[in-house]
Amino acid sequence: MRRGLAALAFAAVAAGTGAAAEEADGYRVGLCGDHRLEGTLPEPLEGPGYCGVPAPVRIERIGSVSLRPPVTVNCRTARALSAWLERGPGRAAPRLLDGSLEAIATSGSYACRTRNFLGGRLSEHAAGNAIDLTGFVLRDGRVVSVLRDWRDGGPRGDFLLAAWRAACGPFGTVLGPDHDARHRNHFHLDTAARTDGPACR
Repeated sequence: MRRGLAALAFAAVAAGTGAAAEEADGYRVGLCGDHRLEGTLPEPLEGPGYCGVPAPVRIERIGSVSLRPPVTVNCRTARALSAWLERGPGRAAPRLLDGSLEAIATSGSYACRTRNFLGGRLSEHAAGNAIDLTGFVLRDGRVVSVLRDWRDGGPRGDFLLAAWRAACGPFGTVLGPDHDARHRNHFHLDTAARTDGPACR
């Protein structure tokens, strides 16, 4: 039954979101119904228990910004990533760094694993709800690193703080270096449903 539902979900994404860059009244419809998202449609991901994504998307670019390496997530997370990039880092880079973004450096997306690899409860990564990112690359070659530049007291730190704050809303959980030592080198962003509002730490 699960395999059949996964196949139907996969077909719905492929048919209904313009994965082949279809044109509708002159408007490009992208992955997950977001014209900015570019990538491919992997086969449904299955795993034990909570693990798996019935209709995954592999996001390679969001508009002019590439993801290095690409991330595999569900559509809800892909759309949240697109919304965050536009309202957060995309706006903050010209204002604070006098440059535009070329790429986002990522370090994790779908993975059937527990939180922090320490056993116990499964991570939101296991359902395609989460991505981890380690920094940003500007078009002039500059690199802004979460590990090196978080709260550095200058424009790079200001940019990272703006990007982190902007993620609180599109994503239900936003964790960064101030949360704990395990996040000192990356932001964790996930779309887990929360009844008490976003958790941003």
